[in-house]
Formats: sequence, C-alpha cells, structure tokens
Amino acid sequence: PIKYLEHAVDIPHWHHEKWDGTGYPDRLGGEEIDL
Repeated sequence: PIKYLEHAVDIPHWHHEKWDGTGYPDRLGGEEIDL
C-alpha cells in the first residue's frame, strides 16, 4: 500500500454516514464521523 494514502480508505467506508446518525454502514452521527 501507498503509505501517504493509508488514511484515505476511511473516506469511501463512511461516505454514506449522515450527521443525524441515519446513514450507513455504521450509523455514525455528528462528531463521530471523521472528517
């Protein structure tokens, strides 16, 4: 893997999360979502 991109894998994993917690896959909400 490319070292400087290792944190970028989180972006596609959480891109459907919503601020109110109704998203998926982990139903994260608010400040639980890494930006």
